[in-house]
Amino acid sequence: MIIPKSKTKAIVTGDVNQSELKKDDYGYIDGYVTACDTRPYAVFVREDGYIDLVMTHQLKALTS
Repeated sequence: MIIPKSKTKAIVTGDVNQSELKKDDYGYIDGYVTACDTRPYAVFVREDGYIDLVMTHQLKALTS
């Protein structure tokens, strides 16, 4: 997977409810949104291209 230079590499720290994302899925954060209940979510792109919203506390940013 080629991660754009301006994006943050990340790993999912736990299974995500109502999503195909599982613990230890690797990818990058493409952006951020706030839900109508004011909860912060990251737009996460998994290494196979699957895109979903993940609560920010369920991600860990990685360094190069």
